[in-house]
Amino acid sequence: MSSHHFVKEDQEPALLILSPDAIPFEKVQELLEWSPLVIVSNTVIERVLSWGIKIDVLVRSDAHQEFNQIVLDQMPIQIIQYTEGQAELESTIQFLLDRKQHNLNVIGIDLQNNSSIEFFSSEIINIVLFNEKCKWHFVGDGFYSKWLPGKSILKIFFDNQIEEVVVQETGIFKIERTTSFWVGEEY
Repeated sequence: MSSHHFVKEDQEPALLILSPDAIPFEKVQELLEWSPLVIVSNTVIERVLSWGIKIDVLVRSDAHQEFNQIVLDQMPIQIIQYTEGQAELESTIQFLLDRKQHNLNVIGIDLQNNSSIEFFSSEIINIVLFNEKCKWHFVGDGFYSKWLPGKSILKIFFDNQIEEVVVQETGIFKIERTTSFWVGEEY
């Protein structure tokens, strides 16, 4: 018996690539399986294009007005311009919200060096971060619950610090805090 899945346009999370070497390429391929909207920072476009994929959207500062041949070869391509003082992530989120797309996977944001990341994570948009060997989920309501095998290692990002938690027994694992936090699952 076969299973067929139909995916509507913009149903899958968009993929924003800010640092292509932040995760193994095999993990990138998994994220590309369902043909998401691929959004790439202008600063890493050449590296991403070396993978042989089609880019849908380019994020660039208003200081980079020129199109090089690499970008022209990707046409049609949409451009997200951001101005000095604005972040690539902030501009991308606004672009997605304008499209009524509410899920975003991001490759290459360091939680400890990005103080504004919690501002962007809310009930309006679901952001999952991929870096190093972790997949990070934002827990906005302060309550995390998931079935996990024993000896699983989670990382908790709270108050700009990361702590490791080892799940002792297989089963439902819960964490409760009074404010939001991030949970990192190793892959």
